[in-house]
Amino acid sequence: IVLNGDAAHTGNQRTIDTAGTVANFAFFGWNVEPGGMIARYWKQPGVNGTLAACPAGSTTCWQSRQRTWEPLGRDGNRIYVLENIIIRSSPSDPLVVGSGGQRVNFFEVQ
Repeated sequence: IVLNGDAAHTGNQRTIDTAGTVANFAFFGWNVEPGGMIARYWKQPGVNGTLAACPAGSTTCWQSRQRTWEPLGRDGNRIYVLENIIIRSSPSDPLVVGSGGQRVNFFEVQ
């Protein structure tokens, strides 16, 4: 997870393969709210992947995913969290708990 330090609170998921190739994908908007941090992923028809926010004036953009992290503890640079993953398959579907929907996870602060 990469959190950009911009005013719009954008971020993305980053993977690094065994050859060291970096890929950025699954863009989202994030915020700190009561209870922890939340990331929201948006879909816009005609645009591949996810967005950090809906384009201004869009009437077809919809939230496809939401992840929340509730802090559990810290050990050095490692932060342990309770992570919740909620998904929506289409604009008319409700947000529901996804596979692996709730899990303990950790992040290393760099």
